[in-house]
Amino acid sequence: MSFHRVGPPVPGVGELDIDGNVSVYHPTIDEVLVLNGTASDVWRLCTGEHSLAEIVTLLSLAYQVDDVHIRHEVEEIVTRLERQGILVIDRAP
Repeated sequence: MSFHRVGPPVPGVGELDIDGNVSVYHPTIDEVLVLNGTASDVWRLCTGEHSLAEIVTLLSLAYQVDDVHIRHEVEEIVTRLERQGILVIDRAP
């Protein structure tokens, strides 16, 4: 799976950081999504400035693990955030 750029959040989506975990509020559907630690870290990098590969690399360095060990999880998180309607994904080459 390849994304040109991941993010930014959909306009109007709010976030609140509580003890290192992010809660994301989507006003259109009046829903809150509470992210665990890893998903919170992914969310913070979904600014529209990074590709999926760059996010995986940044997190692998931060967690001190090989890219292969976290790539699938990062892909799943990004895909879920997009399906929830809170994240914009640029799939352009």
